[in-house]
Amino acid sequence: MSNDYKSLSHCRYLVQYHLVWCPKFRFEVIKGDIEQSLKNILAKVCNKYQYEILELEVMPDHIHIFLSAKPTAAPTDIVRTLKSISAIKLFK
Repeated sequence: MSNDYKSLSHCRYLVQYHLVWCPKFRFEVIKGDIEQSLKNILAKVCNKYQYEILELEVMPDHIHIFLSAKPTAAPTDIVRTLKSISAIKLFK
């Protein structure tokens, strides 16, 4: 885990979020190939939106992700982005 402050032109920051979400009714559907696909999808999305995954744990009935983001990224936007893109790509 990186506790190093990052810098932009006019500020120094350390913004980290621990996000947890689960499938509807907390069904145990995140197993096998789906688990690996989900990890790959989340890594690609975080790379595209410049979020840094510090820790990622995928359980059969929920997901824990601890990430670092820029201060301009609202937590609601991060969650919406991760959940929507991963759901769209998994259901294809």
